[in-house]
Amino acid sequence: MEGMDAVVASSAACNSDARAAGVADGVGGGKEMRGRGQWSWTDAVVVELGCGLAVCSIVASMLGAKVLATDGDSDLVRLAKKNAAANTRACRHPVVAHTLPWGEAGPLAVALGRLQQEETRAQARLHEPNRQGHEQAQHVDVVLLSDVVYGSNPGVWERLVATLTVLCSDCGRGGTVVLQCETRRIEGVLYDQYWAVLARAGFQWAPLHDVIDCHIPDAEVHAWVIWLPA
Repeated sequence: MEGMDAVVASSAACNSDARAAGVADGVGGGKEMRGRGQWSWTDAVVVELGCGLAVCSIVASMLGAKVLATDGDSDLVRLAKKNAAANTRACRHPVVAHTLPWGEAGPLAVALGRLQQEETRAQARLHEPNRQGHEQAQHVDVVLLSDVVYGSNPGVWERLVATLTVLCSDCGRGGTVVLQCETRRIEGVLYDQYWAVLARAGFQWAPLHDVIDCHIPDAEVHAWVIWLPA
């Protein structure tokens, strides 16, 4: 298992790690990275941007998260939906796949609404009460990004950061954590420009291994925790 799927899976072992808990209850509030408490993927609201075949979303779902897998390519979203349905039958929460162009708040609100609708249907099938109101359901705990920064069009990254800003402020209410994993690519020579766009938007970041104990077997894969201070 490589890349972000390894990152997501390895973090499942961090429930008793105070450093990992700091991501969940401290980063968004501008506190120190190493906090107190416990972190778990169970019932966390997760949004993957640029999901492709939704492998990362599937792993998060297997760990108990409520997952919205999104991509700007509608053909990929159809494949992601089939892939998720075939691999998460035993999961408590079904993965919801939805087309999402970056940089537009309207489609993002629609996609998040779809996630809440599917969760309400799942609870009805299990004869469980809906424990979350609509406003609370809009809170996003984790955003997943895996190999989405490549090419040479900074405009794409600006739209990506605009979407992250909405997820980490309006939707996340200051507590959303972004986990980003990128494979070192020849065409990724403009990474510095992406990080500059993030910085201008007020984001901060740290290498993932500074926050949780995890091992990524491929040396060409790099992962970060990104957050928007309150």
